[in-house]
Amino acid sequence: TGYTLTSNRPPLIASARALFADIVETEPEPYRSILRLQADLERQNFLKADCVTVPSRYAKAKLIEYHDIQPDVVHVIPNAIDIKAWDALTESRSADGTAERPTLFACAKLFPRKRIGTLLQATALLRDEFPDVELRIAGDGQQWDELQELSKQLELGANVNWLGNINRQAVAGEMQHCHVFVHPSVQETFGNVCLEAMAAGRPLVVANAASLPDLVREAGAGVVVAENEPQNFAGAIAILLNNTKMRADYGRKGRNFAKTQSWAAVAQRYLALAQSL
Repeated sequence: TGYTLTSNRPPLIASARALFADIVETEPEPYRSILRLQADLERQNFLKADCVTVPSRYAKAKLIEYHDIQPDVVHVIPNAIDIKAWDALTESRSADGTAERPTLFACAKLFPRKRIGTLLQATALLRDEFPDVELRIAGDGQQWDELQELSKQLELGANVNWLGNINRQAVAGEMQHCHVFVHPSVQETFGNVCLEAMAAGRPLVVANAASLPDLVREAGAGVVVAENEPQNFAGAIAILLNNTKMRADYGRKGRNFAKTQSWAAVAQRYLALAQSL
């Protein structure tokens, strides 16, 4: 990833693991203007490249749409996970066990595109059936104060636990602790945190947006619901909280899928692409 200015160069593979152009409209100023500049720079780089790699079919479609890249130049090579390293993290926290109270976990930067507000509203709806439900949120960002205020307005109180920024080991622990992993984001070129939830054997509820539906459906690891719809999120989460077998089935399928997504396989695909040039 990056920018190149020289015209005398060997073949160039550009890697678009994220797409600035796809984020522009989801963010307020001054971030929008900065992202627009970044998008223009990445477009110049992509147009110079002999080929461009992206982590999902969604990212490929958006790259072509935003930057007028020829489809045959764009190659989908998904992100991966080191399952042994991840297992080592989860084993170090395995003594914590799964929570006794119904527990949801979300891990995201608190940016508008992550739609954590939708999840707070869903949690408020869930209290009718699960009064002691707990939503644990890892991450911080520009919406911290706004979301804290929304939580107060919804009178969530002890139903929400704000974890702030936590390290990877702590994330692994939270994955092991929760019953359901929830990701309401509407902009993801891949969704690495979803792959981590699969590796942890947790069922997912995600928004029907960006790359998330393809990833979750391919893995068979959870439920896809309409974006920005708290009622739909609450309904899907309630079904999972009430069905231990369904959670286990989704978790097992996600775990099996994560095992196939190795960085060694990704490296081989990059080597094959480089050799083809």
